[in-house]
Amino acid sequence: SVDGLIGRFANEPDVSSWAPVLDLRGVTSMPFDGGLIQMVFHPNFPVDPRVFLNYSVDAADGVSDADIIISSFETTDGGETLAPSSETVLLRVPRGKYHQGGFMSFAPDGLLHIGLGDGTVQGDPYGIAQDLTEFKGKILRVDVDNVPSGQPYSVPSDNPFVGGTGEALQEIFAYGVRNPFRGGIDPETGVLWFGDVGLAEREEVNRVLPGGNYGW
Repeated sequence: SVDGLIGRFANEPDVSSWAPVLDLRGVTSMPFDGGLIQMVFHPNFPVDPRVFLNYSVDAADGVSDADIIISSFETTDGGETLAPSSETVLLRVPRGKYHQGGFMSFAPDGLLHIGLGDGTVQGDPYGIAQDLTEFKGKILRVDVDNVPSGQPYSVPSDNPFVGGTGEALQEIFAYGVRNPFRGGIDPETGVLWFGDVGLAEREEVNRVLPGGNYGW
């Protein structure tokens, strides 16, 4: 549920009960469009027992309405629960006011793509989605398997801003997005797509392209 509760139930048409898997209701913050937004399994699950979540918590700076947390949790009890103590935080990003995003998907190469919204008031008046020194308003691409000691992830060497001379964050794979709320892989082609929530006139469905600028 959006308030932070994850449950499981039997895959049967007459199912009438469920069991809790992880309860984050004591920490999840729900301002505007925040909350527990997305959950994806590691592509090698359950051999790799990690599950990845996008959820929001109270802001650390006391100014933003919430912070976005991208975390992994590991299953216990044969996959029946997620252990709160197993949480590894990949990113904690001050969100601002709106647009948490939520799109997360593993590509066929095993790299994790993460969509973050612009996090600002309506219209992105500060140009956050076009600012390559900001995580917000971006599609990020990270490696959660080949990770240096003490780090939550590594940056793939072929990310478009790796090795550049500017201050662009190397995790950025594409930018200029407003609120990339959902997305996934085309099972026939392996192409990644994401949906971007529009402001007033249109919604978008976009193919994830390296270095792509989606215009917001």
